[in-house]
Amino acid sequence: MSKELVIQLYQKQDRKRRRVLFDLFSDTIQLNASLRFIAGLINQELGQEEMVSEADVKYCRYYFSGKATSRPATISSAHRESKVPVGKKESGKEVSWTDPDDQNFNLNNPVKSKFSKR
Repeated sequence: MSKELVIQLYQKQDRKRRRVLFDLFSDTIQLNASLRFIAGLINQELGQEEMVSEADVKYCRYYFSGKATSRPATISSAHRESKVPVGKKESGKEVSWTDPDDQNFNLNNPVKSKFSKR
């Protein structure tokens, strides 16, 4: 890839321009410097003023540096096996579940409302 390709992609506002920019200038984009400084370096190297913006550098850093691709994985089988089975406490005793349909919970409800039938 060449600098002329990046210039053509930016002039045509191609949607893959940032990916090509990162592929060509990845070392410069990942420098520990300000976004404005990095955008200035890239523009100076391309010979174009204000072609690459600070937002382009920020976008490339976020989406192409590898940090955004490390999304949280789903629950692995090892993690699922380490969980306590449903209905069991960690001590091994069974948990007694109550059925709200069997018991009258409205009698134990301390909240009173003008809409209640009491």
